[in-house]
Amino acid sequence: MSMNWTYMLKQRVKERYIRKWTDEINSQNKLTYYVKFKCNFEHELYIDVLEDKFKKALSRFRLASHSLEIEAGRFINFDRM
Repeated sequence: MSMNWTYMLKQRVKERYIRKWTDEINSQNKLTYYVKFKCNFEHELYIDVLEDKFKKALSRFRLASHSLEIEAGRFINFDRM
């Protein structure tokens, strides 16, 4: 009985976290592109087979931690269209 209760508690906490995560990524303008690539809270298997340099580039793009004009333009109110 105790294991069932523990499992249910873990599931409930996980569901709440995923709901919060979804609400936050959908409400932040900066994460517009992130939600196009990441819409489910789960490990992406393709990341395991990428070389480190590609993992780094993909992570920087998805987290908007890059020097592309779309990110740099945020600071000068560049129109995103």
